[in-house]
Amino acid sequence: MKNYKPFCLKTLFLLLLLVIPFSKLTAQVSGNDRGMAFGMLEMTKDAIKSNYYDPQFHGVDLDFVFEQAKERMKTAPTRDAMMMIIAQSVLAFDDSHTTFFPPSRAANIEYGWRVAMIGDDCFVIRIKPKSDAEAKGLKVGDKLLSIDGFKPTRKNLWQMYYRYFSIAPASKVVMNLLT
Repeated sequence: MKNYKPFCLKTLFLLLLLVIPFSKLTAQVSGNDRGMAFGMLEMTKDAIKSNYYDPQFHGVDLDFVFEQAKERMKTAPTRDAMMMIIAQSVLAFDDSHTTFFPPSRAANIEYGWRVAMIGDDCFVIRIKPKSDAEAKGLKVGDKLLSIDGFKPTRKNLWQMYYRYFSIAPASKVVMNLLT
């Protein structure tokens, strides 16, 4: 094995990738979807290889990371799972200027809430009127302790938004709140 920098499994996003069962993600995969996802994975690898500013890729073994992704992609049961695998491969570079954005979706998931860090805590800062969030009693000022079991922090909140709004929107989330 070449000089390989391991994935940073301490981040929320990568924990979400490893812990949330792929079977809970939506949009089952067809043969065409899997082929397109393999193509996206290859194009992403080629784009990083051709355009990344550090020819040593921050010590990350580019070929190894993408070969591992290709193996996981073979058994990914859903489109969202495949998009998460590609995103995880790009996150291995731990570079804020290198991000994977999947193709847009036909459906738009609107959660009806927004959260933000205030100090070291995460609070609901906006509720969409007449949304399911409002109907369930979510209120501005509620403290978010966790979402789907993961505690938001100043360091990982962007990854939670990335996962839920870009990579794999969910039709339902479980929020643990202090009201």
